Amino acid sequence: MSVTHFKIVGLLFVLAPSLAMSQGKEALRSIEDVILDIRSTDPASNYGVLMYLKSVGAQSKVYAPALSRALDASADETEKVRLIVAIGALASNGGIAVPSLARSLTDDSHRVREAAAGSLGEIGIGAKSAVPFLKSRLEIEKNAAVVVEVGGALCRIGRDESGVRVLEKQLRSDDPKIRLKSVIFLGECGRAARSSAQSLLRLLTDESRVVRIESAYSIWRIEQNRQAIAVLRHELTDEKGNYFRFQAARYLWEIEKDPNIISFLIRFVRDGDDCERIMAANELGHIGLEASAALDCLRQLRSDTDMNVKEAAEGAIKRITNERK
Repeated sequence: MSVTHFKIVGLLFVLAPSLAMSQGKEALRSIEDVILDIRSTDPASNYGVLMYLKSVGAQSKVYAPALSRALDASADETEKVRLIVAIGALASNGGIAVPSLARSLTDDSHRVREAAAGSLGEIGIGAKSAVPFLKSRLEIEKNAAVVVEVGGALCRIGRDESGVRVLEKQLRSDDPKIRLKSVIFLGECGRAARSSAQSLLRLLTDESRVVRIESAYSIWRIEQNRQAIAVLRHELTDEKGNYFRFQAARYLWEIEKDPNIISFLIRFVRDGDDCERIMAANELGHIGLEASAALDCLRQLRSDTDMNVKEAAEGAIKRITNERK
């Protein structure tokens, strides 16, 4: 991945909540237009259509049959991956595409297999018929990224013990991306992943900061261990890398509802750079009504020279004030 592409994807991630809000106002788009954007070589178009599919809720079900047919007909690796990811964006509304995704688990491309397992996990319980195919894949799969996605899918579909076991094993991977995904999936399993708690505790001192933060959050989700809070508080005060501090702030708010988190975010709305103000505004919007103290400084951003900052502030204001009505 090029540096430029990484920056584009990173900015889109930062803007995701405000993008989703603006997309949600549109009338339902045609199936042809949606597939055209999925096939586009423009990363912004690809991401935009995914946000659109996520934003329209139950109505997204109308796209599932066409996406499934397009996947079955495609012979291009990149196109197949994009179609599979789009089906995953439908979440529980993508159930009709499960047979196509299950077939994709045997594709020659590890990228396609990885995406297929991930989207089956996104569909969740509606993909229960794919569990035998996922378990069969585990018996022969050699690619670690695919193995993690298969394990994650088994956990997300039915809290399957075989999924927990394979993810726990991957916590020892030398690749921080593999450790990170395994940590996140185990957290989503909740108490069904109790057997992995000790392994996750060891990752609280991992060399990767994001692995430490996500391990703390997953441990809390699994067994409410207060060591997790101590780690998150430490990461919140580490001034190197504010993106990580925002992630720690989100988790600490979810766990403790500490009003100091709101003060922390308001400070970045007032004094941060453009990206920091966008991230802080998005987090305040995520908090909702209880972030009402931030409304004055968010309203000041309506006159900001950066359009993305203004949109993030407007989105946060709407989320906070809508909850007050």
